[in-house]
Amino acid sequence: MSSQIYRALVVDDEPMIREAVSRSMSAESFWCDTAADGVEAIEKFRQGRYDLVVTDLRMPNKHGHALIKELLQEETPPHIIVLTGIAEPRLVKDLMDRGVVDVVQKPVNFGLFSAKLSSLFRRKNENRNTNDPQNSNSGSSAFGLIGKVEEALELFSMCVPEHVEQLLITGEDAVTDPPKAQVEFMKRLLAKHAAGSERRETERFSLLSTAVALPVSKDFIPRGEVFKMTFCDLSETGACFMHTRSISSEYLALRWRSALTPKCSLKAAFQITRCKPLGPFYEIAGQFVMHD
Repeated sequence: MSSQIYRALVVDDEPMIREAVSRSMSAESFWCDTAADGVEAIEKFRQGRYDLVVTDLRMPNKHGHALIKELLQEETPPHIIVLTGIAEPRLVKDLMDRGVVDVVQKPVNFGLFSAKLSSLFRRKNENRNTNDPQNSNSGSSAFGLIGKVEEALELFSMCVPEHVEQLLITGEDAVTDPPKAQVEFMKRLLAKHAAGSERRETERFSLLSTAVALPVSKDFIPRGEVFKMTFCDLSETGACFMHTRSISSEYLALRWRSALTPKCSLKAAFQITRCKPLGPFYEIAGQFVMHD
């Protein structure tokens, strides 16, 4: 995890564009999240913060112009790249004058776009940090914490035996994702926490991601069927999840996608210390444990 990873938000109302851009950028040291319009984008930005936003202009609900103006008014605005099919010199000048890094016209070769973007973004980020030492941690502080947490969790990953991990991998495609209502509930919950002044003893970061879980004994003997839970937050020592039902097992084997390197997965043994109703769902909290 020595190479710098940047957090990017791709905003476009066309699913195929979002997927193509985020896939190509993931190969160029970006961790990508997506949004379908400006309303969803500003909500996600204020929940998690991003180093970079790549956005279309013509979108429903909140168009790209409004999103850009709002992002640039943030205390720590992201770098902004516009990817659009609109070819208008006056528009490009206006966007660049406002503070947009670049305006790229569709259609585009996504591989070349991402390679250029990676180089351009790194240079501008280095210049920003050089010119403003106080800003050196603001743009990538979230990733600093994520890297710290995931590096610590690598030790827990080594404790999960191969036969248990294979059960998690095999069962991942066989079980359904958490219901949409649960994910929407999580979004509202995370937004509420972000707006409050809650402080935790252990540094953790919020995320909306899915973990595959298998009930096991302390010695990794399977005790049930594979299922999926939604992360609330993650730290070096534990995590909190949301699930549709109570869990009776004391231990779970977990596997989930890395927030830094989406192509890689982490795994750990998890001891449940709290299982309580929260709204229409159950909050599952606990600690990562190491077994011989």
